[in-house]
Amino acid sequence: MDRIQARFRLQQISREREKKILEFLIDKESNFAVKQHHLAQLEKAKFEIARIDYLMSSLEDDVLLYYGDISNSESDFSSDSLF
Repeated sequence: MDRIQARFRLQQISREREKKILEFLIDKESNFAVKQHHLAQLEKAKFEIARIDYLMSSLEDDVLLYYGDISNSESDFSSDSLF
């Protein structure tokens, strides 16, 4: 009778361990999925920052060209050329 009870207890312990291992793996998997989601959001944010940097540098170039053209055109209308 003791062997039967011991075998039953070992099976019960084995099932409890399997359950804990599965819970641990599921928890790890969900943590991994969350981390993957955050990494994807981070990559998206990096892309958006790079895009904004590109747009800002393009805008800066346009502003410099615009104001550069204005300063050149103002020098064309200097007081010497008007008289």
